[in-house]
Amino acid sequence: MNLREAPICATAVAKLRADGWSLACEVLLNARAIDAAGLRDEKVIAVEAKVWLSQKLRRQLYLRRRVADFVLGVVGKSPRAEGISWCIKRRVGLWLVNDGEVTELVAYQQQKPNKYHRENLIERIKRWDQSVSGGRPNLRGVGIAQDVQRRVDEYRMTHPTATWKEIFANVPCHYNNYKNLYSSLRSNAERLAMRARQRQKQQATFQGEFKARF
Repeated sequence: MNLREAPICATAVAKLRADGWSLACEVLLNARAIDAAGLRDEKVIAVEAKVWLSQKLRRQLYLRRRVADFVLGVVGKSPRAEGISWCIKRRVGLWLVNDGEVTELVAYQQQKPNKYHRENLIERIKRWDQSVSGGRPNLRGVGIAQDVQRRVDEYRMTHPTATWKEIFANVPCHYNNYKNLYSSLRSNAERLAMRARQRQKQQATFQGEFKARF
């Protein structure tokens, strides 16, 4: 999620939580993340946020109808009449976020989701930590993946012999299974180790050149 979309999503998540929804953010489903998904009164809502009602957002909203009872698009710029009509026709909700204020342009209505996909999404929501705020921009050291990495590191400090299955079962995360969790965090660890080696090599080269000069 980029910097412009992040506050739009965060505002929508805050309002939905105030309305009684239990929201999970950046929920992975079939290797793609939903900006937010939540439960209330045994109903499921899927939320996607963008700066404007683009074709990409429309496609995301269209696909989310297969996994959730309600689908909500959140934008930061006023859509055209044609875009509003598109949402009405597909029973997709549409909110406009402007200076932290939410305006409902189209009310979300009951969809007809696939039972299997819906239950799969519910499992993801229940596994995730409700304390995570929505709208985390993708910056260095900031984001959902980094939060999971820190949680896993903390868990392994107190459970040094834990398997990845155990870690997946006990650490809230947005990954589909323990294999994806392991693969992602292992890759992160390898990249960090490589960067550390590169820094050490550069520092050693610099020190060698400095001694050669003086």
